[in-house]
Amino acid sequence: MQRWAICLVAAGLAQGLVGAAQAQQGTGPKAVQVTLKDQLEKALRARRPQEFAAIGQVLKGVEQGVLPLDIVQTSFNWSRKKRANRVQYFILAVNAQARRRGVDFHVPLR
Repeated sequence: MQRWAICLVAAGLAQGLVGAAQAQQGTGPKAVQVTLKDQLEKALRARRPQEFAAIGQVLKGVEQGVLPLDIVQTSFNWSRKKRANRVQYFILAVNAQARRRGVDFHVPLR
């Protein structure tokens, strides 16, 4: 009887681990697709209308092909580690990298 219970517990744990691994890899029934807009707004903790507008301008630049996506991703990764004012750091980083690469793109900080 005890062996049977142990096998059931082990099988249940294995199934839970497989499900968790699938969710992390983006496969399986619990996979969630996150948009770039949601990622920027949530992780950078945008709160004010000016911050949402600035993120919207960056997204518009990416959609139009004016702003390379790798500039946005590297700026995002750097700025999300900051304690406060993440959106402002993000916009400063995007503007600086675009200027450094010669990309004609600028988001004004308000």
